[in-house]
Amino acid sequence: MRHHLPQSYLHEFSKHGTPVILVGDILGGSASWNFLSESLGQELRVIGVSPMLVAYSGQGQLPPEPWSIKFEAEALATAMDNLGIPSAHIGGWSLGGAIAAAFAVHYPHRTKTLMLIEPQMRWVLRELGKHLEADDGAEKFRGYGHEISQKELADFLHEVGAVPFNEDPIQSRAWRLAWVHRLAIRYAHKVIDETGDLSSLRKLDMPTLLVRGNLSLDSDIGITDALAKLIPKACMQILEGNHTSHFANPDAFMNEYIKLINSAIEN
Repeated sequence: MRHHLPQSYLHEFSKHGTPVILVGDILGGSASWNFLSESLGQELRVIGVSPMLVAYSGQGQLPPEPWSIKFEAEALATAMDNLGIPSAHIGGWSLGGAIAAAFAVHYPHRTKTLMLIEPQMRWVLRELGKHLEADDGAEKFRGYGHEISQKELADFLHEVGAVPFNEDPIQSRAWRLAWVHRLAIRYAHKVIDETGDLSSLRKLDMPTLLVRGNLSLDSDIGITDALAKLIPKACMQILEGNHTSHFANPDAFMNEYIKLINSAIEN
């Protein structure tokens, strides 16, 4: 299915080389990947994606219905068609990780490598019978109204581990973009309630890098560790920190990610 893509859906950091498509999180969108663009962009065509949910929220609108992670994967396929990209290295963080994984499941022939940083795929835990981990904190993400207050957004950033509880989210570097995209968290419960099939993950055949922090939420650790066992060609990187550990350790993360990309090129 083809989708109409808002102008803010894509940001091309560089325009030459093998395509690397990086899907952003629920509040930062493509800007989540600004810190990587210089290093990767020297030899690779780096494209940042603001999920449809995020792109529409930034315009004060809700995304087309029925919205789902599969809907986002289809939108990514449409974007690649529009750019004339048959296949690419696909990666994502948080919500973006769930979208990247769904894209790899539905379009494996278009996915050269897969990189997932703490993907929001709680259905994996439910399918493994780990319902307590899967439902941890989930009720806090339900019942948002038509507008999102500063307190609700600040609490969300604390709850997902994006900002430590001893820090003020309003003073964090994440706040400006988070406020612009705040309506997106109205869909957080839909991300949590997504369903899936473990057998689809076991069929993934592309080289895969899974990344998490050593201090991340139990649910994020559980999901990432489970994926490391389910995806056949997965390797794991554990970094110091929480949900934003790749920001805190950019060099270590970059080294592993470039290794992943090079492994596919060599093969």
